[in-house]
Parts: sequence; C-alpha cells; structure tokens
Amino acid sequence: MSARASVIVCTYNRCESLRDILKALQQQELRDGATIDIIVVDNNSTDRTPEAILEIARGGRWPLRYVFEPQQGLSRARNRGIREASGEIIAFTDDDVMPDPAWVQQLAAVMETQRADAAGGRILPRWLASPPAWLLQSRYQKELWDALALLDGGPEVAVADGGSLNIIYGANMAFRKAVFAEVGVFRTDLGQGARLPRGEDTDMVGRLLKAGKRVVYTPHAVVHHMVGPERMRRGYFCRWKFHSGRSIAAWAPFATPLVPKWLVREWAAHGLRSVWAYLRGQRDLGLHLELAFWYQLGQITETLRHAWLKTGIAWPAKWAEGAQP
Repeated sequence: MSARASVIVCTYNRCESLRDILKALQQQELRDGATIDIIVVDNNSTDRTPEAILEIARGGRWPLRYVFEPQQGLSRARNRGIREASGEIIAFTDDDVMPDPAWVQQLAAVMETQRADAAGGRILPRWLASPPAWLLQSRYQKELWDALALLDGGPEVAVADGGSLNIIYGANMAFRKAVFAEVGVFRTDLGQGARLPRGEDTDMVGRLLKAGKRVVYTPHAVVHHMVGPERMRRGYFCRWKFHSGRSIAAWAPFATPLVPKWLVREWAAHGLRSVWAYLRGQRDLGLHLELAFWYQLGQITETLRHAWLKTGIAWPAKWAEGAQP
C-alpha cells in the first residue's frame, strides 16, 4: 500500500465504544510509507463524543479530525465524510466495530492487486453478552448474521458478479474516492436515521456494478462488530426483517403499482406455517418462517404506501414508518 487512505467513522452517542475504536485505528499497521488520516463525523451526539475524540487525538500516530454533521442519518454522515476526505482511498467503519491492526492495509492491498474500485472484508462478532443457543446453532445462521451486520464470505478473495449485492457491508468497506464522482454518494433516503433504515450499502454496490466497477471481498481485512444483548432478542430480528422488506420494496419496486397476489399468499402462508412450526416445537424453523413473514409485510407496507401516495392523498402520519412487530 502506497496510497493515502482516509478512514471515516460516523458516530451517534457511542462515546465509550468510539474511544476504543479510535485507539485501534491509531495502531493501524501500514507498509511502504503509506499513511492514513481519520475523520470522525459526529451526527448530533449528545454525550461526550467531542471530549473522547480530543482525548485520542492528543499525541496520536495518525491525524484525527472531528466533523459535526447536523442533518441526521448515517448516509448523510457518510456523505459529509466523503466531502471532507482527502485520501485516494476512503474506508468506512462504524462506532461499534473494532478493526484488526492490518485492516486498512489489507483493504488497500486487495484493491491494488485486484484493481478494484471497492472492497470489503470479514465482520466477525464480538459478543457483549452470552448469545442464546438458538442464535449460535441455527440452520439459518447466515440470515441471522445479516441482521447483525456480520459477514464471513469464506477464506478466498471473491469478485462481485452481480448475482449477489451483499458481498461487502457498511462496517467494513473501502472505495476509491474517484468512484463517487461517477456513481454518486450514498442515498439519503436509505440507511439508519432515514425513513427507510436499510439498504444504502447494497444500493451503492448495485450502482458500482451497473457502472462496470469492480467490487471485491477479502477474508484478510477483518473487523469485529460489538453485539449487545438488545440485538440477541427475536423481536430485534423481526424488526430488522420488516424494515429490510420496506427498503427493498422502495429500492426495487414491483412492476405493478399494486401488491402482487402471490406476495400476499406467501406472506399469509409464512405466518401460518410459522405458528404451526412453533406449536410443534420447531423453534428454528418457526423463527425462519416468522422472519419471512415480517420481511414480506414490510414489502407490502411500502408498496401500499407508494400506491396510496400516487392517489394524491397524504399517507397517514401514524403509518409513516409502517406497522411495528
């Protein structure tokens, strides 16, 4: 790695974990005279975030800069970071993610060897409490890991071919800065803090591939996502699936403006089969079917919203975010 990289961390009221993450970033191991600078984008935090940043910035190995973004939303914060960044490569991670010492080096290395425009790597769990057995032993573990923003794409470097857009996730991704001038920045109607809180990184990968850009995964760029007990409850996974369904319905709407009949049939069937599985003691299958139920309910809710808005009548405010599981 010889290029300069800018590392962007967007944060909101997580000053304690942010402090640890910034310490880890200050210890990044780079080769060939490479350098990084760190940009923390504070998205309206009300805790001691500025003080935490100032503490780490004093005597740090790499330059650390504080930026305040008043417009709420993860995509808005990321876009502000892009505008502020001066590196040829822009790497993103989150304020609850601990990077390995060679994280930036490995992202930059695979982008160079693969001539990639974007890259990402493994996102492994750092459990903050003992995870329940159903979470660790599920036959549908990948589905559950997706909801926890965890990713393990295997031991080999992989190149996105358009078959799946989930090759890199927001907690561990890097881009050549030049690509943003070509494909645009993150959609501000998607992502945490937006009306549709999912899908901004998937949308970005889709636009890159559509523009003929090269997106790669490397197993060697590793970060560890802190998973608290609040994310180990079934209700969390149901909510995540519901909002994912809403986001995908807005991002890739159905050809018809109305809800397809097959979707309603599948949604009802998933609900009934889920209840039956739970009654028979098949909790793993029951949760899998229940998550499909909530995902499709999200699709139905967002599709109905679009159809309603086309009538010119305001969508009821109490339904603005859809039904809540």
